[in-house]
This record gives sequence, C-alpha cells and structure tokens, in this order.
Amino acid sequence: MVFANPRLRPQVGFFDIVALPLFQSFAQAFQEATPMLDAVKDNYAMWREEAAVFANANSARSSK
Repeated sequence: MVFANPRLRPQVGFFDIVALPLFQSFAQAFQEATPMLDAVKDNYAMWREEAAVFANANSARSSK
C-alpha cells in the first residue's frame, strides 16, 4: 500500500504490530473487553480506509 500522507504508515503499522495483537489477547483473556476490541477494529478500519483514499488520490495525480 502506498502512503501519500506520512502520518498513515505509522498509524496503520502501529495497529498491525501493537494495538490489534494486544487487544485480541486482552479480549481473549477477558471476555468483557470484547467491546474494546470491536472499537479498536473499527478505528483500524477507519485508518486503513483513509490510507486507501490517500493512495487512490495519489495514484490519480501520478497518472495525469
């Protein structure tokens, strides 16, 4: 994935490497934490969607 916005790569990478594994393990150990994991997954999806929008915009500019 191409990151046109420099803040997106660290944000998505943080979710991939730290946040998702941490909250998945936490929710596995404590079922009551499942809503927190769902919120983290929603936030992660938002950042990935934003990264895709920027990548598509950058591709469109590059192809002109």
